[in-house]
Amino acid sequence: MRTSPLRYLTPAVPRRWLFAAAGVAWAGVGVALGARAVGWLGGAPLWPTLAAGAGAMGVGALMYRYVFRGLAARNGERISRAEDRACVFGFQSWRGWATMAFMIALGVGLRASGLPRPWLGALYAGIGMGLALSSLSYAGRFAASSDE
Repeated sequence: MRTSPLRYLTPAVPRRWLFAAAGVAWAGVGVALGARAVGWLGGAPLWPTLAAGAGAMGVGALMYRYVFRGLAARNGERISRAEDRACVFGFQSWRGWATMAFMIALGVGLRASGLPRPWLGALYAGIGMGLALSSLSYAGRFAASSDE
């Protein structure tokens, strides 16, 4: 069987490391969104900040439960079925990369929309929390797998 010359240029890693890449990416984005939210909420008066924080916790729990947990589980199953060595960027499906680009564009649009920063802060914190919680499933799969 002939292999494509491009195969030699693919940054392939053992499948186990796709779980690590996914976990780091999801956690990194979650932390980055949370940091931005803290910056936006930091200058607000105490009571609105506390209300936004409580709202963010609720949004985060809902995002985790109804959106990101299922996505992470399906993505983990897809990674489990990957070849023994796969492209390091394969931790995300093509559809996942497209969704990520859409989410980035949506974030840019929201920041330009003129919505009050405390509202955006609560939304960003909630989404960040949902992503960070979901990243733990990748950590568990990484720990349970081996480099065989």
